[in-house]
Amino acid sequence: MRAQEAQEWIRDAQTAVASGDHEAALHCWRGLLAQAPDHRAEALSGLAEAYLALEDYAEALDAVASLTALDPQSPSLRHLRSRILGRATQRLELRLDPLADVPGFRVIGPEDSLLRREVNAVPLQLQLGGASVSRGRLVLEKADGAVHHLALTRDTDVTPRRSGLRHLWRRLRGSDHLTLRINLRHIRRIGIIRHGGQADDAVVWTHAVRWVDVPTCLEGHDGWLFLTNDGNRSDAIFTGQLQLSAWRRLAWVHYAWRLSRGIRRLGRSGVKLAFVIAPSKESVLPQFYPLARGARTLSDSVAVILRRAGVPLVFPVARLAGTPDSYCRTDTHWSHAGAFAALEDCLEQFGLHGDWRSQIDFAPLEVMGDLGGKMTPAVTDMMQVARWPGRQNAQVLYRSGLATTGEIVIFDNPDAAVQEVLVVFGGSSAATLAYLASRIFRRVVRVNCPSTQPVMDVIAAEGAAYVICQTNERYLLHAPRVVRGLRDSAIPAAVAALDAPTRARVQAACDAAAADNAYAGFLAQCLRDKTTDPVG
Repeated sequence: MRAQEAQEWIRDAQTAVASGDHEAALHCWRGLLAQAPDHRAEALSGLAEAYLALEDYAEALDAVASLTALDPQSPSLRHLRSRILGRATQRLELRLDPLADVPGFRVIGPEDSLLRREVNAVPLQLQLGGASVSRGRLVLEKADGAVHHLALTRDTDVTPRRSGLRHLWRRLRGSDHLTLRINLRHIRRIGIIRHGGQADDAVVWTHAVRWVDVPTCLEGHDGWLFLTNDGNRSDAIFTGQLQLSAWRRLAWVHYAWRLSRGIRRLGRSGVKLAFVIAPSKESVLPQFYPLARGARTLSDSVAVILRRAGVPLVFPVARLAGTPDSYCRTDTHWSHAGAFAALEDCLEQFGLHGDWRSQIDFAPLEVMGDLGGKMTPAVTDMMQVARWPGRQNAQVLYRSGLATTGEIVIFDNPDAAVQEVLVVFGGSSAATLAYLASRIFRRVVRVNCPSTQPVMDVIAAEGAAYVICQTNERYLLHAPRVVRGLRDSAIPAAVAALDAPTRARVQAACDAAAADNAYAGFLAQCLRDKTTDPVG
């Protein structure tokens, strides 16, 4: 493509953005990407912004991932990714304002707020009574005036021909109850045409659809930001309002004893365990949090259960409170400095004593974080990230291509001080632990499946000498499950629910992996909707 034509694509895209026509901008950026390889970075950046404006967060993150491959150290890309994630994880509350009453017809929305990225599959319960209603048609009006009709039939599956209305029909106990999952992102009214009505003027509009923003970022003292109104109810956990019910306590007891028994069996081969609870930022820095800590919290209850079962617990509130810059103002997660302090506790638990702090240095890096991206305008802060003095040969042997459940990363370091294998189970906080540990251990394997950990066959197959199971304080309401193999974990279900761009990225990682990589083989099988576990 000639330079002049490329500039025309760019100019047309910028004009479309200025006029608010993001669909047209998307078309222009796609054209530039396909026909002008020299402008790949600019096209991908434009695509990410257009997808963000259109609230297609999966595609926006995929564009950012492609950009990151071109420039891994770009601060602007880190900020763009944080803005996308901050927007996607904002919470909305569905309001169904009544417009008219139709006897025998009732629409019930979800009680809890939803993430913004979840509004394309909102669960609606329809209560139907009487033949005129149960044989009628549900009517959905979009913001642009387009109207879609869905037949309300008990005996056949309904498949709307128009795209964009994802749905799932499921018969419940009574024949007059249906549950529908539908994209309500651009729907403004819901109505019904009773049986016998044919024309649009027979529509009775029963509800107006309205979305209300739910704040998910709490401003504390001195500019510190904290998570609030999240699905885990972080503020209620800290204040002690949320406690373990009898059956949730029993679930933790069952988990603790299963974990303790499983590790003891492996311990005959010398395996050592640390169960790490990453403290919420407000637990470490309560002086900046506007609410008071409760006399007894979930972490207190869970800690007692774990210790009684003999599970080695690392809950490093005191160490993190004494570590400068263990958190930053604009992110929920601990910094590299904070994660390394927690890792030092794990090393002490393992009996690996040494001057580990002398092997690492930290430098400030400007980050928006998962909280700064929720603010309008977005804000940033400096976070302490690791810098390694001297020669380091740690490298990534495999990365699965996933960012949440199902993320598997293998580090190899032939020059490590500890020539043994560490397996780490956990989520995003565990990712930092594993990265830092890769400079100390010969091989580190991290498996992201927080709700199902540890995976015993992975520990055995790796010949691990050390195991870290990590969760976050805000997740303590729900006990994980000890599982035997990867097929029993949460990973197969997570892979089955992946969107197309992520599936393609995971498949590419599987194809690029070594032939004997059991994790890549397992994920490839999951992509083919099979769950045979080759590990162990």
